[in-house]
Amino acid sequence: RKGWVYLAWGQNLLGKGELGQAEAFINESIAIFEDPGNRWGVATAWEYLHLVYLARGKIEKAHDIINNALDLIKGYGLAVTEGILENGKARLLTEGKEYGTALDIILKSRSKLTTTKYNLFTNHLLAAKIFISLNQTRKAAEQMDTIFILSQSNDFNRFMVQQKEWLLPFFKTEVNTGTGLY
Repeated sequence: RKGWVYLAWGQNLLGKGELGQAEAFINESIAIFEDPGNRWGVATAWEYLHLVYLARGKIEKAHDIINNALDLIKGYGLAVTEGILENGKARLLTEGKEYGTALDIILKSRSKLTTTKYNLFTNHLLAAKIFISLNQTRKAAEQMDTIFILSQSNDFNRFMVQQKEWLLPFFKTEVNTGTGLY
């Protein structure tokens, strides 16, 4: 249980932008999880550690961590955790403008996320962002339909606001061009 407490503390610090302290608590949780060989705990902690490195702009290190996490749990039947980690990997690939590979991963991981509404929501958000980047507005709009349903039924609106940098230009373009999508 102690590892999960350290991880939760690290998550909170990450959310507050206190990256150094977040990393320290996450690393402590990793050490605790590694002792008995808790692969799920280590992989989950690595998911958050990769976010620390992403926030610092250390994309390559974030890639290494997420790939290590995926390798660690491969073949252990942790499908939801795999899907969450694949979302993270696709997010990193999107940052590097590797849209085709990111889209393949994000669509493949979706079936693993049906029991975790937030991660399914973020999966659709990332897919929409990728489709917008590929100038495939109709496919982006299809993702947005699901995003709206998940957002309204699970009170995820605050997370949509965090994506306004790319959502607002998309909606403005769609309204101004009269495509009829929105």
